Amino acid sequence: MTTLERKIGEGSFVGFKKPKTPQEIVEYFKHLYAYKYASRFAENRFVLDVGCGVGYGADELSNKAYLVIGIDIWKEGIRYAHNKYSRSHFLVASALNLPFRDSCFDVVTSFQVIEHIEERLARNKACS
Repeated sequence: MTTLERKIGEGSFVGFKKPKTPQEIVEYFKHLYAYKYASRFAENRFVLDVGCGVGYGADELSNKAYLVIGIDIWKEGIRYAHNKYSRSHFLVASALNLPFRDSCFDVVTSFQVIEHIEERLARNKACS
């Protein structure tokens, strides 16, 4: 089994480890439902999943989408996604500095990410 290491704010284990506690089960279904809902808007579209973690959501979107690209700053999560899911494309990139031209995507998803942005900005400011 692959082991993923992460620092606080750099990825979620949802989609990687099997949920065991009631709280983990609720969190898993909350995450999965968001992607199932978004997939209704993704049919035959170009989709960007910002903060894709280990890629399970991008894979869910790829059931309907024409093309899905998942990005995350969590290198180990992106590596895991590359190895596990073949219908989507994954790359290490920041939500704060997207490596795409404007209007490249029809649909953009970003779930469970916003809470990491302020923390990331504060960390970057402290390092400056």
